[in-house]
Amino acid sequence: MPLLSFKALPDRWGTIEISTLSMPVVGEVMYSTLTMNGRFAVAITIATVLAWLGEVIHNVLELPGLTVLSPEASIPGVIAALLLAAYLFAPYPRVALWLLLSWGLLGLIGGGILSVLPIGIFPFTAAQNLQHYLTHIFYGAAELPLVLTTIIQLRRRRVSEPSGGGP
Repeated sequence: MPLLSFKALPDRWGTIEISTLSMPVVGEVMYSTLTMNGRFAVAITIATVLAWLGEVIHNVLELPGLTVLSPEASIPGVIAALLLAAYLFAPYPRVALWLLLSWGLLGLIGGGILSVLPIGIFPFTAAQNLQHYLTHIFYGAAELPLVLTTIIQLRRRRVSEPSGGGP
């Protein structure tokens, strides 16, 4: 069976138009977190976009030569999009939730907190002024929805999953 198949029906003038698009699925149901947990999937999508935008806004304010297409902004955006897609469409969303949580914590702790402090673990010297501190507070705050939403979803899934009968 082809990946995509089209049904073509003649219209009243005798021309052919494509009326439906069908995709083969395993069994009768195609797995998607979006269909199972729509509200949380939308919340995690919004939180992921906010987290990425926090980094982009930080880069615009602190590194004015960069654009959204610069590797410093686009690579984290691609990683976030891949992790989000794994959550939305993979058969094991719990693993993707842990990865999204890790990504959010990396942004919060590494980008929002540690990279502004003059501790010498990064290959750059962070500016020590009020604007830079406020930018990093914003950057860290933008990561919080992703961190909190994934924690809530992980706890919700843990409670709703039956135990395996172990101790």
